[in-house]
Amino acid sequence: MGTSIVTVRDLIRMTALQVGAIAQNEILSADEENDALQLLNDIIDDWNTQSLLIYTVQRNVFSFPTTKQTYTLGPGGDFNIAVRPERIEVAAVSLNTSTNSTELPLPLVSYDQWSQIIVKGVSSPIPSVMWPDYQFPLINCSFWPIPSTTQSVILYMWEGIAQNTSVNTTLALPPGYKRALRYSLELEMGRLYGKPEDQNLLILVGSSMGNIKRINTRMRGQLMKCDSAVLPHKGVYNYYTGQIGR
Repeated sequence: MGTSIVTVRDLIRMTALQVGAIAQNEILSADEENDALQLLNDIIDDWNTQSLLIYTVQRNVFSFPTTKQTYTLGPGGDFNIAVRPERIEVAAVSLNTSTNSTELPLPLVSYDQWSQIIVKGVSSPIPSVMWPDYQFPLINCSFWPIPSTTQSVILYMWEGIAQNTSVNTTLALPPGYKRALRYSLELEMGRLYGKPEDQNLLILVGSSMGNIKRINTRMRGQLMKCDSAVLPHKGVYNYYTGQIGR
């Protein structure tokens, strides 16, 4: 099963017909299309905050350009990417030699754990932990100890559906997403046009989103994790620094 490709205008028109906003031989005005486009982007914005509606986690490699503690992540940041990620799932440090390339796990810590590091100005060739503060529009990624040599950090980050700047944009979506988007947009457009809420439509919205979440749950389920409660120490042992990241 391949991807589903449709333009934003086509998706909006199909939805408008279903809502009854236009007849088969009519077209939406530019203002009506822009209103629907905003509704669609609002839906996508909401979906991109929900882990089970995220269809892929992308691996990105960034170099430490200078020896400093905090690097910005996002459009135009030190770690420059087109869209600020909603979440970083996993981080690692890339250790490259002439014969091998190794990913050393880099534990992600919370602001509370970061605040408990008393001496933050310590330097080391390899950092032990990273704290992403999830600021907007750029995330600040702080490392401890401060990396003192040129290394690369690998971030596995959510990649959601892109926002649409025009009704002429082509949507290339994984299986199930177009159907779920159309039903969700139909619900929102119905509210915009004052239609009574359709219980059957609510069921279709729920079932189509449920299908997406089930397949994404199975994809995530391929990863095996060990509960920290059964381990003698929490975190990952860093064999370069001799420490356990927390």
